[in-house]
Amino acid sequence: MKFRNLGENTMPELDSICQKHDIQICSLASIKEAFDSCHFPVALHTIFFQNNIFCMNDFKYKTAHDLYVICQRDYILTMKTYYTLKKNGVMFEDWEDKYLFEILPKKKLP
Repeated sequence: MKFRNLGENTMPELDSICQKHDIQICSLASIKEAFDSCHFPVALHTIFFQNNIFCMNDFKYKTAHDLYVICQRDYILTMKTYYTLKKNGVMFEDWEDKYLFEILPKKKLP
């Protein structure tokens, strides 16, 4: 989608169009702000944006495998994210812990 600056009417027009089509405008800035207190690795902000994760609630319905895929099948990044989520109140089921600690390969797969 391309935008052009038409002065002070641009933003209200854009808001109106987005509201009409049920579109929410998000940016990396809003993700950084939402996760500021969580201390995620900075590389994850872009990854979260690409995966439509904009707040901690977006992790509620994610599985351990989803987390692994979101972290681009990088075990170390997955585990850093897992511990950060756990520290911030996002808990996984026991079988998901087993999946992360016992089943996943420790090296990044191609």
